[in-house]
Amino acid sequence: MIYTVTLNPTLDITYVVKDLQRDETNIASQVLKGPGGKGINVSRALHNLRVDSLALALIGGFTGTEVEFLLHKEGLLLWLVRIASETRTNVVIMNQKDGTQMSITAQGPRIKPVEHQTLVRILDEITQAPGHLVLSGSIPPAVHPDIYDHLIRSAKGKGLITVLDTSGEPLRAGIMAGPHLIKPNRHELENLVGRKLSEEKELLEAARSIVASGVQTVVVSLGEEGALMVDTERAWRGRGPVIQGKDTVGAGDSMVAGLLMGMLQAKPPDEIFRMGLACGTAAVMSPAQQLSKPGTFKRALPGIKVEEIKRKK
Repeated sequence: MIYTVTLNPTLDITYVVKDLQRDETNIASQVLKGPGGKGINVSRALHNLRVDSLALALIGGFTGTEVEFLLHKEGLLLWLVRIASETRTNVVIMNQKDGTQMSITAQGPRIKPVEHQTLVRILDEITQAPGHLVLSGSIPPAVHPDIYDHLIRSAKGKGLITVLDTSGEPLRAGIMAGPHLIKPNRHELENLVGRKLSEEKELLEAARSIVASGVQTVVVSLGEEGALMVDTERAWRGRGPVIQGKDTVGAGDSMVAGLLMGMLQAKPPDEIFRMGLACGTAAVMSPAQQLSKPGTFKRALPGIKVEEIKRKK
């Protein structure tokens, strides 16, 4: 079983405007609502690809109730812990004229210790090997940054494979527990190593330093430039077609879903990487908030190019 954990879920609202004008009233041609949060999006993408997962999350208030309704409507398997505060709302404004988008992300509700401890206790009770634990996204205010470190150590003690996709201090703390895989973007990797990473060789050196610290695999997402993957022995670069003017929200989470799908199927590392890239690309090819689906995944896969990067002697 794949277990996903979302400590800071959202209600995502996307406003689509034909031509965004500053200091003017802009009329949205479409208003889309969907459940969000990185772990939830991983479960949604997996569900679309017909892979089972159990999504665990903290939700609260009327917004949380709406998120729960939308998730049940999609048919996800859920285990939700109710909190006293209101689940956050995130807003995306898509400008159809030039294909740009603006995201406004709320910090999230304040979580009482008993609330997040309840989720941790439930997770400790239900997770079991063989399985994969995905810890994704930001943590709410008042939750200590080492929460992912604790969850990774607990899961590894049971024999679960752990995947971490977050940023800042939660990422730095979580790496100390030695997760199986992390998926930082360029900026997040730069923050981890404390320096600017402009060239591919610099990105590879930084990723290898993280692997040397105990993480088995580092996948670095680079937007339109594709991605890099580094494990304990080898490295690869991968790239798909550039798709202009599309919603990229959830593409990284779909990539994680594709990586997990490849891991479940015991594919070789380069094929796992290729499946991850294809799922991320499929999410960008799909209408807003729909993430990867089997049809778009199959269309995206042939366009993904992965090649091994040989170490220079």
